Amino acid sequence: KVKEPEKLFLHALHREQQRMAAHYQKSPAEHRGKPLIAALSGLEVQESPLYTPHDINRYMVPTCLLQSNGASGGDPKHTHNLPTADTTSSVLPLLRCVGVAHALRIFAALLSERRVILASSSPTRLSTCSHAALAMLQSGLLHWQHLYIPVLPPHLWQYLAAPYPYLIGILDTAVAKLDRTDGLGEVLLVNLDSNAMETRNIPQQVVAQQLPDLFSAADPGYYHENGGMPPRDKDVPPSASEFLAQDLLEILKTDKKTLIGEASTVVNLGETAGKAAKAIKSGFGKLKARLKGQISQSEEEEKEKEEEEPVEGKSLADDYIFTEGCHNEVGEQEARLAFACFFLALVGNMRWYLNSPGQGQIPVLDRKRFLEQKRLSGDGQGSALWPLLQNFCQTQMFEEFAKARVEEVRRRVNAPADSPLFAQCAQYHRHHNIDFGVMSVRNVARQVAQANPGRLTGLLQTNARRMAMSLTSNKNFEGDYGRAIAQLVDQCR
Repeated sequence: KVKEPEKLFLHALHREQQRMAAHYQKSPAEHRGKPLIAALSGLEVQESPLYTPHDINRYMVPTCLLQSNGASGGDPKHTHNLPTADTTSSVLPLLRCVGVAHALRIFAALLSERRVILASSSPTRLSTCSHAALAMLQSGLLHWQHLYIPVLPPHLWQYLAAPYPYLIGILDTAVAKLDRTDGLGEVLLVNLDSNAMETRNIPQQVVAQQLPDLFSAADPGYYHENGGMPPRDKDVPPSASEFLAQDLLEILKTDKKTLIGEASTVVNLGETAGKAAKAIKSGFGKLKARLKGQISQSEEEEKEKEEEEPVEGKSLADDYIFTEGCHNEVGEQEARLAFACFFLALVGNMRWYLNSPGQGQIPVLDRKRFLEQKRLSGDGQGSALWPLLQNFCQTQMFEEFAKARVEEVRRRVNAPADSPLFAQCAQYHRHHNIDFGVMSVRNVARQVAQANPGRLTGLLQTNARRMAMSLTSNKNFEGDYGRAIAQLVDQCR
């Protein structure tokens, strides 16, 4: 008997990952981008083995875990592709918790380098949502340059009075303490549990400028109803921010259907983890009983009626599963695509913001040129994006972004197939001399994303989840259960 089976498994998986990474680095650039399969054999360590020594466990390894790093002698040109918390985190958890409107407000606040505080009773939710917020920035190769604490320890409370931008998560029990915090300054406070948003110490007349509302501006009647400029001409395509809001709304709607079914409705977001765990455990118990032939479909339905608890409206288990969510890779890819399109239309063209001081000299960031170019392209004063553009062009994040793009040009770095979507699309636009208009960007981004071999991972995961939901559903399953289980196991490999 093995005393430490977890350590045995982790060491075996790490050795296989190292072997695969070495092979991956030697493969041609055109063959990269597709995840590899780690095959581990002889890892059954229980006293009563369920598998034979010939059985193999297979795990799909994403390309972000196969890339080189500086410590191992990798190419420093590709260090911008290394996996970090913001490059590998999911975007959907934040969208599920606060919705599109508040998620875009947080997004605009971070792009403007403001102070943002997230509050929740769950440290896990704070961590996943704060990582998701930074992942939105990473879709445009932007890196948060300031203070970042996903869950603030009590002894570091004074950091909330820091005079520079930050993204900090606090437990909701400590929210009342904010009123007694000296030097708190101007902050945006978002409660992830109740989806409540408020500002602290920001004059009402400057909130729209400091924290641009991209979602409200996406409504064609927004300006007309608020006494501003008339609605946009129907012949003029939506702006980048309007497309982003529309895309995220559709993605969240599809994500909900994928996870909890077409007819499910989120009624109460206060469902407990115990309800969800009980529902999942019950589903797999029913599946096991069906396979063994212990109960029939009619007997199962009668048993469900006896065990069913009276709840108003829809079962609350669905709400918890959607709020916390399980991973939806296809939805994640669509969300990254939406943000990549927004950033390509925003800063995809380096000529918009780089200016050479003289012949043969390295280009530098020209903020005035950037604002003038965006004004000429239709995003000037009065547009939805103008307040955000004014804020963003003054940020340290934009300055570091421009330096990174200059370094790429100086080194003549080409974006490989496993690089971020933004880098691949920007390179495609430059090589094919395509403009960075909103519609052109969306067409190119969709084309590049569909050609990426990494999309195979999302499709496999989605198909496996749908099969598992179908097998554990209360509805009659049309087909052979044994064969369906075998297919599901094969897909999970």
